[in-house]
Amino acid sequence: MMAGLGIPEDRMVIAVVSPETGQCISPVTLRKYFRPELDRGALKAEMQIGTNLLKLSETAPAVAIFLGKVRLHMKESKTIEIVTPISELEEQDIDARIKRLLEKAQGKKPQDGKRGES
Repeated sequence: MMAGLGIPEDRMVIAVVSPETGQCISPVTLRKYFRPELDRGALKAEMQIGTNLLKLSETAPAVAIFLGKVRLHMKESKTIEIVTPISELEEQDIDARIKRLLEKAQGKKPQDGKRGES
Protein backbone atom coordinates (compact mmCIF):
# COMPACT_ATOMS: atom_id res chain seq x y z
CA MET A 1 0.00 0.00 0.00
CA MET A 2 2.68 2.52 0.96
CA ALA A 3 4.83 1.66 -2.06
CA GLY A 4 1.83 2.31 -4.26
CA LEU A 5 1.48 5.78 -2.78
CA GLY A 6 5.13 6.59 -3.49
CA ILE A 7 6.25 6.62 0.12
CA PRO A 8 10.05 6.12 0.30
CA GLU A 9 11.31 2.93 1.90
CA ASP A 10 13.18 4.81 4.62
CA ARG A 11 9.80 6.24 5.71
CA MET A 12 7.96 2.92 5.40
CA VAL A 13 10.17 1.25 7.98
CA ILE A 14 8.82 3.59 10.65
CA ALA A 15 5.40 1.93 10.30
CA VAL A 16 6.70 -1.67 10.29
CA VAL A 17 7.58 -2.99 13.77
CA SER A 18 9.36 -6.28 14.35
CA PRO A 19 7.28 -8.48 16.70
CA GLU A 20 10.50 -9.95 18.14
CA THR A 21 12.23 -6.71 19.08
CA GLY A 22 9.38 -4.23 19.19
CA GLN A 23 11.56 -1.88 17.11
CA CYS A 24 11.14 -0.54 13.61
CA ILE A 25 12.79 -2.72 10.97
CA SER A 26 15.67 -1.47 8.83
CA PRO A 27 15.33 -0.60 5.13
CA VAL A 28 17.48 -3.65 4.31
CA THR A 29 15.07 -5.92 6.22
CA LEU A 30 12.12 -4.29 4.50
CA ARG A 31 13.60 -5.00 1.06
CA LYS A 32 14.68 -8.53 2.05
CA TYR A 33 11.32 -9.73 3.40
CA PHE A 34 8.84 -7.51 1.58
CA ARG A 35 10.32 -7.25 -1.95
CA PRO A 36 7.26 -8.72 -3.73
CA GLU A 37 4.91 -6.40 -1.85
CA LEU A 38 7.07 -3.38 -2.64
CA ASP A 39 7.12 -4.25 -6.35
CA ARG A 40 3.42 -5.07 -6.54
CA GLY A 41 2.42 -1.93 -4.65
CA ALA A 42 4.16 0.34 -7.11
CA LEU A 43 2.77 -1.59 -10.07
CA LYS A 44 -0.79 -1.49 -8.72
CA ALA A 45 -0.56 2.28 -8.26
CA GLU A 46 0.77 2.77 -11.79
CA MET A 47 -2.01 0.59 -13.18
CA GLN A 48 -4.65 2.58 -11.32
CA ILE A 49 -3.20 5.88 -12.51
CA GLY A 50 -3.12 4.58 -16.08
CA THR A 51 -6.70 3.36 -15.87
CA ASN A 52 -7.90 6.70 -14.52
CA LEU A 53 -6.00 8.62 -17.20
CA LEU A 54 -7.50 6.46 -19.96
CA LYS A 55 -11.00 7.07 -18.59
CA LEU A 56 -10.35 10.81 -18.40
CA SER A 57 -8.95 10.91 -21.93
CA GLU A 58 -12.39 9.99 -23.30
CA THR A 59 -13.86 13.30 -22.13
CA ALA A 60 -10.85 15.57 -21.60
CA PRO A 61 -8.81 16.36 -24.73
CA ALA A 62 -5.90 17.69 -22.65
CA VAL A 63 -5.51 14.28 -20.99
CA ALA A 64 -5.58 12.55 -24.37
CA ILE A 65 -2.86 14.89 -25.65
CA PHE A 66 -0.80 14.31 -22.50
CA LEU A 67 -1.06 10.52 -22.91
CA GLY A 68 -0.14 10.75 -26.56
CA LYS A 69 2.98 12.78 -25.82
CA VAL A 70 4.15 10.93 -22.71
CA ARG A 71 3.16 7.32 -23.33
CA LEU A 72 3.09 7.15 -27.13
CA HIS A 73 5.99 9.57 -27.73
CA MET A 74 3.93 11.68 -30.11
CA LYS A 75 5.07 15.18 -30.95
CA GLU A 76 3.31 18.26 -32.21
CA SER A 77 4.54 19.39 -35.58
CA LYS A 78 3.82 22.31 -37.82
CA THR A 79 3.35 22.07 -41.55
CA ILE A 80 3.89 24.75 -44.13
CA GLU A 81 1.47 24.97 -47.02
CA ILE A 82 2.63 26.60 -50.22
CA VAL A 83 -0.31 27.68 -52.33
CA THR A 84 1.61 28.70 -55.44
CA PRO A 85 3.48 25.80 -57.09
CA ILE A 86 7.21 26.34 -56.89
CA SER A 87 7.52 25.92 -60.65
CA GLU A 88 5.50 29.13 -61.10
CA LEU A 89 7.63 31.25 -58.76
CA GLU A 90 10.54 33.46 -59.72
CA GLU A 91 13.90 32.71 -58.11
CA GLN A 92 13.75 36.00 -56.17
CA ASP A 93 10.35 35.04 -54.72
CA ILE A 94 11.66 31.64 -53.66
CA ASP A 95 14.69 33.20 -51.97
CA ALA A 96 12.50 35.77 -50.20
CA ARG A 97 10.10 33.08 -48.92
CA ILE A 98 12.97 30.93 -47.67
CA LYS A 99 14.47 33.94 -45.89
CA ARG A 100 11.11 34.76 -44.22
CA LEU A 101 10.62 31.14 -43.15
CA LEU A 102 14.11 30.99 -41.65
CA GLU A 103 13.54 34.26 -39.79
CA LYS A 104 10.22 32.97 -38.49
CA ALA A 105 11.82 29.70 -37.35
CA GLN A 106 14.48 31.66 -35.47
CA GLY A 107 11.83 33.81 -33.79
CA LYS A 108 12.62 36.99 -35.72
CA LYS A 109 9.99 39.22 -37.28
CA PRO A 110 10.09 39.31 -41.10
CA GLN A 111 11.86 42.46 -42.29
CA ASP A 112 9.73 43.16 -45.35
CA GLY A 113 6.49 43.53 -43.38
CA LYS A 114 4.91 40.32 -44.64
CA ARG A 115 3.46 38.16 -41.89
CA GLY A 116 3.61 34.72 -43.43
CA GLU A 117 2.90 32.59 -46.41
CA SER A 118 -0.48 32.62 -48.07
